[in-house]
Amino acid sequence: MIALYKLAARDSLVGGTYFDYVVSTSGDSLQSWKPVNQQNEVLPTVDNKKPINQTVSDDFNNFQSNVENFFPTLAGVTAQAHYEDNQLAGLNVTINTQFYGLTEIQSFTQYVSSMASKYLPSGVKIQITVQATSGPQAFLARDSGQKDFTTHVFDSY
Repeated sequence: MIALYKLAARDSLVGGTYFDYVVSTSGDSLQSWKPVNQQNEVLPTVDNKKPINQTVSDDFNNFQSNVENFFPTLAGVTAQAHYEDNQLAGLNVTINTQFYGLTEIQSFTQYVSSMASKYLPSGVKIQITVQATSGPQAFLARDSGQKDFTTHVFDSY
């Protein structure tokens, strides 16, 4: 198999995408090239850029607003959205903050889990990392088809 990959722009916060592939079944000749329809974007969109999917963007904005209102020390909530064949395939969310105690991070992680279940799209893989300047504080994940998030607070039992 040979696949062609387009690099993202230097200042992009998301990676590039595959756009074509071909398979050799005999080892000495190639079949016809097949297109791969992949797109990546950063949420929230900036500079009035139209999102790939307005519903996904609106859902993320609702999630972001609720999370940012929970703790005043959040430095930002962003996501990398990956689309395949014009359908959302996955979402990687990063929440940057500074916490001062284990109780705060545990409480915040529970809140993020409930807001993610409420606002983020169902049926797709979602990973959420809560991080501070000292490193990751918590990780939440849900595979496509699952309802609940699995959570882990680092340095906790």
